Amino acid sequence: MKVYQWVNNEKVMSLSYKSDLNDSHPIFTSFNGDSVSASWTPFEVITIYKKKYKDIPLYASGMPVVSKRVREIIEPFVASEVEFLPLIHGELELYMINVTNILDCVDYDRSEVLLSLGEV
Repeated sequence: MKVYQWVNNEKVMSLSYKSDLNDSHPIFTSFNGDSVSASWTPFEVITIYKKKYKDIPLYASGMPVVSKRVREIIEPFVASEVEFLPLIHGELELYMINVTNILDCVDYDRSEVLLSLGEV
């Protein structure tokens, strides 16, 4: 099993969605391991802060977003574990990443589990 850690840098470009996004769009659901590609429609994201690094911009909700260049680099390693969902941006070709291979790796017998809103 491979484990990947996603870390953001303070020098990355920040993004948000335009206010005209429909509340029923899959972006407002919890990306909980289920595929959303069948119901996904690309939506426009706008740059909130232009900064030095643009390949892994920070999206307002914290969901991972990558450039086409990063997608091409990481896709051979994660293609069976994620979906790359297209976004619309005025300058860059960007994709939101939805992880579809989530494993429950908690040893409940040896852990203190705190529940929040019904989730571990």
